[in-house]
Amino acid sequence: MFQRIRRDLEVEVNARPWLDAARSLYEKRAIDLDELCYFAELFTECLLGDPEGDAELRRIGREMQAVERAHGLEEDEAWYIDEAPTDWRALNDEWESRARAAVAAAFRDAGLTELADMHMSSSDEYEERSSAGQDKVFGESAD
Repeated sequence: MFQRIRRDLEVEVNARPWLDAARSLYEKRAIDLDELCYFAELFTECLLGDPEGDAELRRIGREMQAVERAHGLEEDEAWYIDEAPTDWRALNDEWESRARAAVAAAFRDAGLTELADMHMSSSDEYEERSSAGQDKVFGESAD
C-alpha cells in the first residue's frame, strides 16, 4: 500500500487526499497522534523534492548546489552539515526553515492545525512522534 501511495505521489504531487484520509482516521480514533505524525510526514515528503513545487526551495537548492560546485563537490557528493562551509550551512538553515513552513502550510490546508503548530514550534517533538508512529505502524525498530 505504501509503495502505491509513494508512486501516486511521484506521478501527481498532491499530498492533500492522503492527509485528508489520515486526518479522518485520526478523528475516528483509528490511529493516534504518533501515527498521524508519521503518515503526515510520509505524505508530505513529496512536496520538498517536487521540481514544480515551492519556488523558494528551488532557489535555495540551486544556491546550495552552486556553493557545492564552487568547493569542488561532485553531484553525488555531500558534506556532513558541521563540516560544510559557513555560506552553505546558512543556505541549509534557510532551506530547512522554508521546508518546515511549506509542510506546515500543507498541514493547515488539510485541517491539521495541531500538526502544523507542532511542526513549526516543536520540531523535535514532531520528529519523536513521527518515529514512534512508524514503530507503531511497522513494529519497533522497523528502520
